[in-house]
Amino acid sequence: MGAPACTIRMATPDDVPALYLLKWQMALAEDAAHTVRASEADWRREMCGPQPRFVAVVAERDGSLIGMAILVERYSPAWVGPLLTIDAVFVMPAHRRRGVGKALLARAAAEALGRGAPFVELMVQTQNPARRLYERVGFEPVRGAMTYVLAGEAFAVFAQALQTIGTTLGI
Repeated sequence: MGAPACTIRMATPDDVPALYLLKWQMALAEDAAHTVRASEADWRREMCGPQPRFVAVVAERDGSLIGMAILVERYSPAWVGPLLTIDAVFVMPAHRRRGVGKALLARAAAEALGRGAPFVELMVQTQNPARRLYERVGFEPVRGAMTYVLAGEAFAVFAQALQTIGTTLGI
């Protein structure tokens, strides 16, 4: 007997609570719960407000969300069109290895193409086994690129350093 049908669609405002729960489950699985600072109300405002900052693709089976891909738009003066980043991809463990992740990625790519994006990008931790899927569907590592993040205490200290740097330079 085959797996029940799965629907891949764009998320609606009614999906926000389940999307938020999926993000928490993803963070817990990655031992990264400390990185989820936004509330469900923040998600509702940022996804469904007058100027949405992200959209989501969802996988639904038997009336429940079993997976998601979150797309965030950014802009670069070097490119024509919006740049879309897949910020998160998550499929509930019981539904993995059945094509759900691939379908989410395909729908996200279709959304990006429909918005006029020249490409879609994603970042992934080097130890994440999903990298095999990303490479199978055509994602390629960016040669010579590394991701850096300025965060936490170093972020606060450096941001405060402008006064010192400006004084030193006579600005």
